[in-house]
Amino acid sequence: MKKSRLSEHARLSDYLWVLLFSAYSLLPVLWVVMTSLKTNQELVRMGPLALPQTLRFDNYLEAWNAARFSTYFVNSILIAVLTVGGIVLFSVLIAYSLCYLHYHGKKLVDALVIFGLLIPFELIMIPLFYNVKNMGIMNTHAAVILPQIALWLAFSVFLMKSFMRELPISLIESARIDGAGEYRTLFSIVTPMVKPAVISIIIFNLISSWNNFMLPTIMISSDKLRTVPLGLNAFRTKYSMDVALTAAAAVIIAAPVIVVYLIFQRRLITGLVVGAVKQ
Repeated sequence: MKKSRLSEHARLSDYLWVLLFSAYSLLPVLWVVMTSLKTNQELVRMGPLALPQTLRFDNYLEAWNAARFSTYFVNSILIAVLTVGGIVLFSVLIAYSLCYLHYHGKKLVDALVIFGLLIPFELIMIPLFYNVKNMGIMNTHAAVILPQIALWLAFSVFLMKSFMRELPISLIESARIDGAGEYRTLFSIVTPMVKPAVISIIIFNLISSWNNFMLPTIMISSDKLRTVPLGLNAFRTKYSMDVALTAAAAVIIAAPVIVVYLIFQRRLITGLVVGAVKQ
């Protein structure tokens, strides 16, 4: 009986902490959404925490028309899609080679993957800038896409490898005996079986690319090539006195990421947790 009461108290305490943490995380988001539906006069007169008297959805349209957000969205989508495509392709190839192929330098490749997880971006930021500049691709989409693939590939390979190692080796050997080449074995047999890892990698890198601010800031200066975080920063500087309009712009930019995460959060978390447990 006493243990039952203790467990109930512990469970109640856990729920309380989860509730407090959720409120701590959600309140800033709710404040931005409420602010985006107000007028600046309401913010001054009633304070930032008051509910909007009238829902001003036209703030979103005004914010969209005030800057080149359609261009920023296209740039971000293009960069994100190409980045994710490259990472998925290379992570599948590298993970397969580390799990099922034998070649000289395999241990070195495995060590480089682990080493890549330990290098912070700030450490290589300046050398990376000069490398991109010497390649002659500064102020292009490639200046962001290629470094993102290189910087985020290690984690994706690590996750993919943890899934592939759990597949029965007899399955691979049977495919080889039946005459299937390595590429056919990889893309027709192995890849469908590690679908949770592929989905997790896609979602994780898609969100990371969409939210990336530092790398595009360093590599891109042209307004027509800006991504949505850079566009929001320029918008905030230009309309710094219009808090409601700036909040509306922030909601517009954050909405796609939030929607994608809410739709695929279970698959993302499942993929990461299962991969960690397997590893």
